[in-house]
Amino acid sequence: MKDKLRGQLDPIVRKRIGKILAYLLRYGAAKEGLAVNDGDFVDLDELLECSLLKGYAQELLKSVITEDVSFRGVKRFEIKQDALNGQQFVRATFGRRLEEKPFHDNSRVKKLGEICLDAIAMNIKQYDFSDFNDDYLISQLIQRLRSKKMLNNQTLDCILSSSLEILDLEGCYLTPKSLAIVRTRCPGLRILNLRRHGYLMTDSNLRSLLQGLPQLETLNLTCCHNLTGRSLESIRTVCPHLRHLNLFGVPRISDEALLQFLCLAESLSYLDIFDRKFESSLYLETATETARQRGIVLLHRDVKDPEVCPRRALTAHLGARVDFGDRSTAAIHAVPTAPNLFKCI
Repeated sequence: MKDKLRGQLDPIVRKRIGKILAYLLRYGAAKEGLAVNDGDFVDLDELLECSLLKGYAQELLKSVITEDVSFRGVKRFEIKQDALNGQQFVRATFGRRLEEKPFHDNSRVKKLGEICLDAIAMNIKQYDFSDFNDDYLISQLIQRLRSKKMLNNQTLDCILSSSLEILDLEGCYLTPKSLAIVRTRCPGLRILNLRRHGYLMTDSNLRSLLQGLPQLETLNLTCCHNLTGRSLESIRTVCPHLRHLNLFGVPRISDEALLQFLCLAESLSYLDIFDRKFESSLYLETATETARQRGIVLLHRDVKDPEVCPRRALTAHLGARVDFGDRSTAAIHAVPTAPNLFKCI
């Protein structure tokens, strides 16, 4: 039966269904009217009835949910079953950044927080963010501006401030000038996400950026594929407090440069090189032993030592996201009116 379903499902249709499911279970479940439970799980029956999936047979949808895998061979979706009533729930295995439902339950009336954020985004130049230090709300505004195609260097310069400690720029189109704005406006950054900015991040651009961020502790450079060992040297010398570094999808760094970084980066405690292909097993063994001796979590698909690559680290890799503390996945439950949120110019 499974083979029959797979044969009936055209690869293009399968890919289309996978994209819809990924959108719903990673970002838009609540926005599309689905109830999101603890752990970001969604009722499977409700998901199959979602309007975006109408026209697809439920058997085919279940086939994609249970069989679809990423290029790393990891299942994209996982199902759990309630032991009491047998009810099934599903969630995306990784990459979850679920958005808040913008409307009140059973209505199309926007929540106060959504109205405030929309109003601020539409009139962004009228607000002074210099003393505003809520990293989560700034991130929400950046994503709001991006979705409205209003995020540019001018609005980025307006919204960033020296009080920011966390900045998530994944999905935002940046230029070298954007990096200069981040460097000059946010000298106190501790956490920076530059995931999937390979078109921009070169060794020179990264070094220029980091020279203005001496307090940086966490840096995500996933898929910044143009970086080489020179960037590791820049990170080590310019960011002495860096503890967490993600280099997934960064293939041009040599094994020698990586081993040197593992040995010399003073504050390093976590390094994600999950997909790295070492020239020989000797390099991997040396990296693993170095990480063990220094107490560094080394995330790599071939590291079997639970002391160096614990299971919890693998889980964190699959569901990696910027952490805003207890509001990482929480909605903005109560946002004051816009004049009270920010000091108006």
